[in-house]
Amino acid sequence: MSAHTFSVYDMIKRNALLFPDKIAIVDGEKSMTFKEFFIHVKLLASALDRCGIKPRQSVAILSMNRIEYLVLYGATAAVGAILLPLNWRLSTDELAYILKDSGSELLFFDSSQQKQAHALKESSAFDGRLVFFDDQNYAKEEDGVNSFSDGQVRVDSLSKGQGKIDSPGRDQDGITAKMLNYSELIQQDSKISTDASSAEINSFEIDKRFQIDNDDIFALIYTAAVAGKPRGAALSHNNIIAGNMQTCLTMNIGKDDAYLNMLPLFHITGMNLSLAVMHMGGKNVIMEKFDAQQALAMVEKEKITLMASFPPILTTLMQEIDRGKLLADEINRGENVKSHEMKRDEAGTFGTEQETYRAELETRRAPYDLSSLKNTVGIDSPDNILKFREKTSSSFWVLYGQSETSGFVTLSDSSESPGSAGRQCCISDMAIVDENDVVLPAGQSGEIAVRGPLVFQGFWRGAYIDRPVGSEISGSRSSVGASSSDTGSHKTLNGVSCGEQDGGTGHRSYDTSSIRNGWHHTGDIGHIDSDGYLWFEGRKPEKELIKPGGENVYPAEVESVVLAHPDIEQTCVIGVPDPKFGEGVKAVCVRRGGSDLSEKELIEFVGSRIARYKKPGYVEFIDTMPKKADGSVDRMKVKELYGS
Repeated sequence: MSAHTFSVYDMIKRNALLFPDKIAIVDGEKSMTFKEFFIHVKLLASALDRCGIKPRQSVAILSMNRIEYLVLYGATAAVGAILLPLNWRLSTDELAYILKDSGSELLFFDSSQQKQAHALKESSAFDGRLVFFDDQNYAKEEDGVNSFSDGQVRVDSLSKGQGKIDSPGRDQDGITAKMLNYSELIQQDSKISTDASSAEINSFEIDKRFQIDNDDIFALIYTAAVAGKPRGAALSHNNIIAGNMQTCLTMNIGKDDAYLNMLPLFHITGMNLSLAVMHMGGKNVIMEKFDAQQALAMVEKEKITLMASFPPILTTLMQEIDRGKLLADEINRGENVKSHEMKRDEAGTFGTEQETYRAELETRRAPYDLSSLKNTVGIDSPDNILKFREKTSSSFWVLYGQSETSGFVTLSDSSESPGSAGRQCCISDMAIVDENDVVLPAGQSGEIAVRGPLVFQGFWRGAYIDRPVGSEISGSRSSVGASSSDTGSHKTLNGVSCGEQDGGTGHRSYDTSSIRNGWHHTGDIGHIDSDGYLWFEGRKPEKELIKPGGENVYPAEVESVVLAHPDIEQTCVIGVPDPKFGEGVKAVCVRRGGSDLSEKELIEFVGSRIARYKKPGYVEFIDTMPKKADGSVDRMKVKELYGS
C-alpha cells in the first residue's frame, strides 16, 4: 500500500467515521447506519479470511438486490479479493463458464437462485463453496439439512476457534455438498464489536494484514461475448473511486441524496450509482428487482432523489404514474376483496359485490408524490424522456459508457441536446478515430475512443499470457501516434491470477487488445458535433452489438446457438426496433431442405440454452442468405432487407 492509495474499503471506513449514525442503506424493513454497515463489512471480511480467501482471488455472488450484496462489495475490498457479480438472467452453462474462467472460490446466493447454485455445484465447473443467505422462504431446514427439490445440501458453519474451513468436498453419492450459512459466518468473530468506537474502527487487526493498492482489482464485470465467450472486464479500486468522483461532480450528488437501486447490482450502472451515492454519504434504498408500483411508492416514502432507467422501465413507470396509487383504506379493502375472490361459487364466477368493487377500485386512486425526485439517469427515446420529465419534473441524464469504462464516459441533461448521448464528463477524454487511429474532426463518423482513469485494466485471463515486448502502447494527447512501451513478467497462483506488478514498473499484464496508441477502442461508431455532444451510431461490423433493455447481446453468441439446431443451415442475427425494449434480437435464417421448423420452435430452442434476454424475439426464414464477394454473410445487406 502506498501513500496514494484510497480503496473502496477506505471509502466505507471513512463514512463510518464521518457519518456513523446516518442511514446508509434501507432494504424493506431493514436499515443500516454507516457505522453498522462498516461493522457488517468487517464481520464478513473476517469470515472470508477464515474461509481462506486470499488477495486477488475471486468471490462470486448470484442474487437479487439485497443489503448483503453491498456488504459483500465492502468485504471483498477489505481483504483484497475480487468481487464477481453474476447476472442471474444467464443460463447454467453461461454461469458455469464464468465461474470457471474467474477461478471463484466462494459463491454467495439467495433463495431465488438456490436451484441454479445447486446445479452449478453439481457440475464440474465450480469447485468452491456455496454460501446461502438464509431467507425465510429458503428450503426448509431440518436437523442441519437443507432440502432442494432435486437433492440435499448439508449446511456447514464455522464454530469459534475452529480456524479455517476445510476444502470443498462431496459425499460418496455425489448428491450432497457442504455449504455455509451467511448469518452464522458473520457471527463467528467475537473480536469485532458491534458498538465500535472511532478508535476501534481505525484499529481493526484485519486492516494491518491486507494492504490494498489503487491498481488492485475490485471487480470483474463479464461483458457480452464478442466471439462466443464472455470476457471479464477488470475494474480496479482506482477505476471505481474515479467513477464515483466523476458521477458525483457531474450530477452534484451529496450526502442528502437517496438512490433507488432498481437496476441489478451486478450491472455496471447499478454498481456505479450505488457506490457514488454511498461515497458522498447518501442513502441507498434497495429493491429486490424492478416493480413500477413499488418503485414509485419507495420514491414517495424514502424521498428518493436519484434513480436509473433502461427500456422498458420508463414506459412502465409512466403507466403506473397515470394510474395513481391506492390510498391506504382502499388497499385494505382491496385485500379483503382479493380474499373473497379466492372463494368462487360452483359456476366459477365472482359475486356481484366483488365485481362491482373491482371495477370501481381503479377510480379510487391518488397521484404519487414524486416531488423529491431530482435526477434520473439512463437511455430511452427522446419522446419518452420528454414525457417523463413533464410527469415528474425530474431532470433526465443521458449517457454513453461501457463496463470497460467503469460506467459513464458522457453524462448530460437530456434537454441540452435531445437525441444525443451527452458530452464527455470531467475526467474522461473522448475522441472519434479512423482505422489508423487518427483523430477525426467534429461531425465525422468513426470509432469512439476513450482514455482516462475510468478505463479498465484489461480483460481477465489474457492478463496472464506473456506479451511481446512493446505490445502495449501509450500516446500523448497532442500526437496519437507517439508511443512508449512497458514490458514485464507476470505471475500466477495455482492457475489463478495474482495480478502481480510487472518488473517493478507499476504496470500489470492484462489483455489490453482494445487499448492501443493511448486509447481504449470501444468498438462503437459515432460522431461528436461542434458543441461536443456525442451521437451514437452503432457498433463496428465485427463487433455488432444488440442492446435489449440495457443488456448487451453479441450476435456471434446467439448465432452459434441458432446454428446448433439441426434444421438451420445459415443464420445472421441482427438488432431490430422493439416497442418494449428499444431494440430486439432477430434471427434471419435459412432452413435445411425439407425442414418445417417454426419460428416458435427455434426461439424455444435458443432460449433453453442461453439467457432468455438473448434469445431471438423475432425470426424470419429466407431462401438465400445475402453474401459478400468472399462468400461471408453480408450483415449490412441483411439489416437493410430484414432489419425493419
